[in-house]
Amino acid sequence: MTQALPQRAKSGYSLLEMMIVLAIISLSVAMVMPRMGAALDQVVVHTLQFEMQRQVSTLRRRAYLEQTDLWLTEQALPAAQAPDEATAPEPVGPQKQWVAITLPKTWKAAYASPIRFKSSGQCTVSNIEVSSLGKTSIRLSLNEDCQLIRTYSARPAA
Repeated sequence: MTQALPQRAKSGYSLLEMMIVLAIISLSVAMVMPRMGAALDQVVVHTLQFEMQRQVSTLRRRAYLEQTDLWLTEQALPAAQAPDEATAPEPVGPQKQWVAITLPKTWKAAYASPIRFKSSGQCTVSNIEVSSLGKTSIRLSLNEDCQLIRTYSARPAA
């Protein structure tokens, strides 16, 4: 007198169904990842540009408040030392200060000429190339109002 237990329907997914789902997910990830890398690079570049603008604005304000001219170079120099005379005029007066902006470890800034923050609140016009690990990433131009403007080089004709 044993009763036969009713056969329950199988629950779960088959191996084939699981493999198809994993293949679809893998293809989706493979298509999205290159775009995500480029988007992340753009976020880093924009963040760096905004941070540089903040530091430039701070130096402009400092020059105005202290009523002294500040000279921006790759590295802050002692007051007695000047950069190459051919690239920049020697600052005049006893209150010359050489300053540098702070960038993340792998980033370096190269200035076409040292940038002067005048005590009147104006800046000298200059071009800046910011690179990471030797690869040029950003080209910026600084106008008289101390605003950094990103410049794009023309693409070579194909």
